[in-house]
Amino acid sequence: MKLPEIRTGRLSLRPVLEQDLTDIVRLIEDYDVAKMLTTVPHPYALSDARDWYG
Repeated sequence: MKLPEIRTGRLSLRPVLEQDLTDIVRLIEDYDVAKMLTTVPHPYALSDARDWYG
């Protein structure tokens, strides 16, 4: 089953892909980002992203 994508002029939402994981780790490793998220471990590692991705 293909999940839907939502696109507007300024936004594109799509399912997370495995190749997105390194970018997710890079962004969540930033403490200013992580402190706004209640259930994210810090520091955040690629293994955390893989566990979350499933």
